[in-house]
Amino acid sequence: PRVRACASNSGAELEELHARIASLDNDPACDDPNAGRRIVVYRGSTNAKLMIVGEAPGANEDQLGKPFVGRSGQLLDQILSAASINPEDTYVTNVVKRRPPDNRDPTPDEIKFWRPLLLDQIRALKPAIILLVGRIAMSTLALDTDTEKRITYLRGRWLKPREDVATYDEDAFEPGAVTPPDSCSPALMAIFHPAYLLRNQSKEAGSPKALTWRDIRVVRHALHIRAPEMYPNEGPMLAPDDRT
Repeated sequence: PRVRACASNSGAELEELHARIASLDNDPACDDPNAGRRIVVYRGSTNAKLMIVGEAPGANEDQLGKPFVGRSGQLLDQILSAASINPEDTYVTNVVKRRPPDNRDPTPDEIKFWRPLLLDQIRALKPAIILLVGRIAMSTLALDTDTEKRITYLRGRWLKPREDVATYDEDAFEPGAVTPPDSCSPALMAIFHPAYLLRNQSKEAGSPKALTWRDIRVVRHALHIRAPEMYPNEGPMLAPDDRT
């Protein structure tokens, strides 16, 4: 497939943005004694072509100041590595940058506060692919992801981004396509959250773990198409039944 020559990111812009996010002290949970004490911005590479977005930091992330460093993060890194994606070559962040009180789901107000800064991260990084980890990240950045269409149904397919994330022609999305839409805008795909996989250990066909392995191979193939300079080979091959 044809690969467009897309603009590279600005490291200086990202560094300035990271400093601005880290200095915030007016977010909705900042005064709650049960919320996290740190602003957790990102981990990984500022030259990454794969951006990974979760929902919010947990206790381990709050303690260490980096996203996805607990058991879920360790499993995520294992999944990436198994698909020939070096976790250190990815850019990992969350929708919400402060751990919500008592590790509950982020509220609409918290998501509303942090979402513009997440969009700034996307614009500054200019990723080729955005991997949406879990339902909150998916609904924050992708269209047609309301509660009636759960991540169980929407994972593993290229999702239409909200207009302030990226713009595509309506006919750019082919159901079940392995190759992402041709564009310099980031392509979005959702996967199950690793915390869900830790609660569902089966690796049988059709299980959450088996589906996630299928999904991450599609992402690895897409990275070869979108960023051949960093991913010159196709990575783990997709079986014929994975392409439908």
